[in-house]
Amino acid sequence: CFSMTTREDSFAWSVPYFNNSITVLTAAGAGIYSLDGLVGKRVYVQTSSSQAAQMITTFKTLTSTFSNLYMVDDVNLEILLLRKGEADACILDVAAAKYYVSEYPDELYILDKKLSDDQCAVAFRKDDEATAAQVSKTLCAMASDGSLLALGQKWGLADSLCISAL
Repeated sequence: CFSMTTREDSFAWSVPYFNNSITVLTAAGAGIYSLDGLVGKRVYVQTSSSQAAQMITTFKTLTSTFSNLYMVDDVNLEILLLRKGEADACILDVAAAKYYVSEYPDELYILDKKLSDDQCAVAFRKDDEATAAQVSKTLCAMASDGSLLALGQKWGLADSLCISAL
């Protein structure tokens, strides 16, 4: 699952099959239930991620309302800081957010409003269109026979699949 956002022209891509939308994770009971609740808050995001890139470009108006946007090298550190009360919120993809909520269901909360879609696909060297096409064919076949949906259901991410049989 490789984010296409900001890299659309850099690779040969399979069809997008997953929408790993960008979301906000907060501490349960922190009283942050919307993006407006982030005003004046300490927000963390993983360095060199598509989320970080979008926070400093697409969402710079939102980011300017934070007390600070901190960049950290590891998403696990973001979660640790959030759980310890040193962060008010974390920006991460929905797959990671759902995983951490499953690990700490009484401690963490995902805001209902996502920040953006983040289409994901399989990336290949720019000149390898043939392999990208073959993988696309396979992904479409998996969508058609239900095996992609079964994988999405197994991992609790069926609602983020964005491919249908072609």
